[in-house]
Amino acid sequence: QILCDEHQFTESRVKSALEKFNAMDEVIKQKSLFDF
Repeated sequence: QILCDEHQFTESRVKSALEKFNAMDEVIKQKSLFDF
């Protein structure tokens, strides 16, 4: 039970981290568009 909860917690953290990276990537793309 504890292992399952921990795994779920880690999975959600990984997903939120990936979403943050994707958002940063979008911002970088938009910035590079404005630079040109």
